[in-house]
Amino acid sequence: MKIIPVRIYITNKTYNQLKNNDFNFDLITEKGIDYFVISNNKNIFYHKNNFYMLTKKNNKISFGFNLSVLDFNEKFSNFIGDVYIESMKELNEIFFSKSNSLYFQEKQKGSLLSGINSTIFKYSYESEKYDVFDFVTEIFIKVLTGHYFIDGNKRTALMLLVQLLKNFGYYFYFSDDFNLFKHSYYQTVEKELANFVQMLQQNKIGHKEIKDWIYSRITIDLKF
Repeated sequence: MKIIPVRIYITNKTYNQLKNNDFNFDLITEKGIDYFVISNNKNIFYHKNNFYMLTKKNNKISFGFNLSVLDFNEKFSNFIGDVYIESMKELNEIFFSKSNSLYFQEKQKGSLLSGINSTIFKYSYESEKYDVFDFVTEIFIKVLTGHYFIDGNKRTALMLLVQLLKNFGYYFYFSDDFNLFKHSYYQTVEKELANFVQMLQQNKIGHKEIKDWIYSRITIDLKF
């Protein structure tokens, strides 16, 4: 059976946890590693040294991990800038409206990327303390609550989250078959995001709760 190589990006923290277990996936799958992609039981199975997923038609897809450690440097900052540009392009294609030219218009041009770069700078010194889901969660909360845009803050936060995870090798979903940004479906998602904003402002939830919400909805991205 053909084994598909799957590249996922992790931080030094997760790499060291895997290394401490000698990259022994028999052991790792048995005991679990916090916030590693196989530990949330989302349609990823392991048997006799092989990982596999099942399609909707119950076909087995075998895969192996190619692990890359994120380096939070200037090159990474430029890469995130490209992801941001692509996210804004996608949003404008989906939600473009001649009657509302204020969608996704920054109040102060460049302020969001500046905020993201400050987070990247922090992680460049502390990558052994955080995993990749800490990073995407911090960016997500920053965009969700930062009021960087005249309109479209929640949509930007969600799109950037989806694109970041995709580029790191992860697929984000709510259910098995839907378009997250469909107008008919997005109303439900937007209500949940609005609730997050309110609860964050009231200190009823924090980074960990949002991170767990994100992590519970990811699996690997097989890119086909």
